[in-house]
Amino acid sequence: MPYRNLLLLLFLAFNVTLMAQNREIWEIQGTGNSSPFTNQNVSSVNNIVTAVSGNIVFIQTPDARADNDDNTSNGLLVNLPFGHNLQPGHEINFSGQIIELNEMTQVASADVNFNLISTNNPLPTVIVLDENFPSPLPSSIPDLEKVEGMRVEFPTAITTAPSRFNGNVTIVVGETRTFREPGILFPGISNLPVWDGNPEIFSIDPNALGLPPIDDIIAGSLLQAAGVIADDDGDYELWPTKMELFSAPFPAPLRTKSTNEITVASLNMLTFFDDEPEYEIRLKKFAQFIVQQMNAPDIIAVQEVESLNVLNAVIDEIQDLDPTLDYTAYLNNSGSSNFPINLGFLVLPSLTDVTVTPLGASESLSIGGRTHDRPPLLLEGNFPTQPLTAIKILNIHNRSLNGITGSNSDFVRTKRHEQSVSIARMARALQSENLIILGDFNAFQFSDGYADVYNQIAGTPSEGAEFMSQNILSTPLVTYTNLLPNTEKYSFTFQGSAQILDHILTTTFTGLTVTDHFYTRGNADFPEIYFDDPSTPWRVSDHDAPVLYLALDSTLGTPEPEILFTGNKTLSIPNPLAFNDPILINLPTGENQELLLYQVDGKLIARRDLGFIERGETRLGNNFSFDSGLYVIRLKGFATDFSQLVWLE
Repeated sequence: MPYRNLLLLLFLAFNVTLMAQNREIWEIQGTGNSSPFTNQNVSSVNNIVTAVSGNIVFIQTPDARADNDDNTSNGLLVNLPFGHNLQPGHEINFSGQIIELNEMTQVASADVNFNLISTNNPLPTVIVLDENFPSPLPSSIPDLEKVEGMRVEFPTAITTAPSRFNGNVTIVVGETRTFREPGILFPGISNLPVWDGNPEIFSIDPNALGLPPIDDIIAGSLLQAAGVIADDDGDYELWPTKMELFSAPFPAPLRTKSTNEITVASLNMLTFFDDEPEYEIRLKKFAQFIVQQMNAPDIIAVQEVESLNVLNAVIDEIQDLDPTLDYTAYLNNSGSSNFPINLGFLVLPSLTDVTVTPLGASESLSIGGRTHDRPPLLLEGNFPTQPLTAIKILNIHNRSLNGITGSNSDFVRTKRHEQSVSIARMARALQSENLIILGDFNAFQFSDGYADVYNQIAGTPSEGAEFMSQNILSTPLVTYTNLLPNTEKYSFTFQGSAQILDHILTTTFTGLTVTDHFYTRGNADFPEIYFDDPSTPWRVSDHDAPVLYLALDSTLGTPEPEILFTGNKTLSIPNPLAFNDPILINLPTGENQELLLYQVDGKLIARRDLGFIERGETRLGNNFSFDSGLYVIRLKGFATDFSQLVWLE
């Protein structure tokens, strides 16, 4: 009897097919999103191991037994105890309980049994993904569900967003990125625009099966890969067994302005507070991004900034990079005291007579509460042409799309719509002026199906929304999206889809002509691993920055600094100066002096902090070396502001 019991135990251990109902893998997977055998014990025999990582083993039906039904998968994930020693090409039998874990059909790790039948078997034929599979058309059963657990490969895919901290990156087969389109996510709402959701997007987890981790993939990079398809909460992933990455090039800076051009930009600074751990790093990165990538716009509308001190600290870093950039900061502290993400401006001296005024701060929603948590901020000024060219710039930061569905959706949709109506009324009041409306609209250039924020503000036609647009503007504002190629129409990426959230609209200008419109790249396409790197401008924010180039119809020139010094009008100074050669300009003693050197047309070309000045002697090293000619030298400090014409020999 003991001998017979031992034989029975061995029989049960090595003949697992008798432990449960025997099924082919394609029967276990079924034709739906979950297995028809969920929470049941099944067994399957003579299947081939295709990929292994630790206790995770993927198996697949051999080609000769495949059901050749495109609607069912022939692959399955089996969770085995560590130390199993299985390898690709092994043939095994198994039995165990079928579960749906994170929406993926698999064999549970508890009470699973297997036995090895043979080795060195050919792997089942790989499925080749292409631009039609997975399909770009939405379906209740996604295409990748039909190959869950199976071997797949593709010759080329493009990353549609940067890699995340866990290394995952979204991709689409082919070389064309995916973009957000109008409407409510499929299946949508009857009689409203519907967006398909770009179902062709899926993810790749580079080291899920043990390949080296890659956490710095830039969006727009190309790759080739082969592996198996997994499912993580409905996010289909390729777990690669091999992969080759061809990284996208780093973006070039924006072009240099011509002599008579000025540039106006918007920059979301991503909750920039002075108590965050990365504050000092981000100061340097913002300065690099503004100077190197944005090419120092004349006017920058900023969003999500804590305080004026933070903006002034950015200016200090900018001047360390380029002392000629003499920005002035403006900020409106009207955001929430609990989370002060405020609006502001950085302005170069090319704009004069500057005033800044918040608008709509006292407006209320029809359902209660403030219309604008961050009231639009209006900057007014003049470009010093003859005659003066006036400009007005309205900086906005609207309610985000967070909560557009769910328990708070009525409030979110109403707020977004009523904000856009309020801003359209502001635009109507300023429509006869040279007006620019720019900032983080938190809205696409088309309807999201619930509210059409952009077209409501612009006064342009809408494709329809739950909240219908109102006819407010007398004539539509000028839009610039179509100046961009289709591949450049984005400032942000979300769930693998590129989209524009940051916009620039204008009235028809007098005295100004739009010459270019770009997005400054370096944020939306870059992974968060760059966030802590002070040596680069990359990923200091999650938004790319729109920049508008404007040509002035009249010649631009900053007014010459007033000559306050009453002594000799011209001094002759060697050029370059030898170290410690003095410039004697007979100034009184003063503290915190700063020397600025201007061309005679008023353009600032160099600056230097001098500290304490005694008996009017300023000792310069050989810092200044320019063409011979007439310049204006100015000393500015505490209770001191003197200018003097100088001749550099």
